[in-house]
Amino acid sequence: MKQEVEKQPARGKYMRSLRMLPSGLLVLLLCSATFAGCLGGDDDKKEDPFANSPITLLVYYDETSSRVIQNTRGDQVLSTEAAELSWDFSNTTSKDGDMSKFWITPGDGSEPVMADASSQTTITYGYETHGLFEVELGAEDSEGNMRNTTIAVRIEMIIHDEQDTQSPDDVTIDMTPGCDETPVLIRVNSTVLNYNDAVPWAGDPTTVTWTLSNGTGETISEGEEELADGEESTWTATYDNPESGDWTMAIDQSSSENLDITQDITITYYASESAANPRPTA
Repeated sequence: MKQEVEKQPARGKYMRSLRMLPSGLLVLLLCSATFAGCLGGDDDKKEDPFANSPITLLVYYDETSSRVIQNTRGDQVLSTEAAELSWDFSNTTSKDGDMSKFWITPGDGSEPVMADASSQTTITYGYETHGLFEVELGAEDSEGNMRNTTIAVRIEMIIHDEQDTQSPDDVTIDMTPGCDETPVLIRVNSTVLNYNDAVPWAGDPTTVTWTLSNGTGETISEGEEELADGEESTWTATYDNPESGDWTMAIDQSSSENLDITQDITITYYASESAANPRPTA
């Protein structure tokens, strides 16, 4: 557990730009089958029931990890940007007939996503919860032959919170993953500016307190800083292997000054996803 408070010159609001970088080039012929869901050990592996299938299951995908971005104003969720991943089945073929359908089972408890092979060869799915998931990729031809395989994907989450208020609302952090794997880390980066709308630098000082609590209400990390009018401070905290539950990020102050709050709360996992399999370039 680590925390740090850093004073900085006053500045405006900011938004962190988030992008996922694609993995290195790799061509993979998919030809095994296991049960799709949360990541498991070797004991979860099963024999391939389609070992003699005439289908060559070849699927391309640029990414196997992404992030859900949740935008909040205190306890109010303004929007959720799903973590989208796509799989291209267009090079999947069968010796016995035409392809009839493709599917993916996301592994987050939702139903399989099906595609009619005659009109759709790419399936895109948006995750709205964090976790490490096994995704089943499958295909069926016109003769009823099937083939499937699984890959691992990693979905993390960032909660981006902005408030402009005298009485900050707590931010609820759903630490419960969409599967049995637990996060490896939670990190908070919170910036608070004390400002006066009417007359800049004419307000009073205030003491700001940050408190990160777990699902049972236990304080995990806290910090405190006195801010003069026009002054801001950034508080950071990290905590390893956070347990499931509804965590809380709270900000309080000793007076009733206007506070401009911008904070990012990041939930991360071990990078144990499968390698990407992008389409080869000519």
